Amino acid sequence: MIRLIIEKELKDIIGSTKFAVTFGACAILIILAFYVGGRNYLVGMEQYEAGKKEGLAKLEGVTDWNEVRSTLVSLPPQPIASLVMGVSNDIGRNTEVSGRGELTAEDS
Repeated sequence: MIRLIIEKELKDIIGSTKFAVTFGACAILIILAFYVGGRNYLVGMEQYEAGKKEGLAKLEGVTDWNEVRSTLVSLPPQPIASLVMGVSNDIGRNTEVSGRGELTAEDS
């Protein structure tokens, strides 16, 4: 008896227009979230590669460690951050490296 009632209620819920509209809207938003997350990861990788090339170009002719002047070193973006941000925005992602001094993480 209870099984019959559950089946009837599920058929009524799934067959309603309200369910179809809500399901469609949620499906579109989920797909859009994956797309935007993927694009953010690709843009982050492009920025990381550009910063890496710039840092290497700055250090190309330097032969003495004390001659290094404020080079910015960054962490690469995490691929899983396209789905879940986690703590990737809470940790220091950039560090300024120089010939002397302490290394401190920035952008925390």
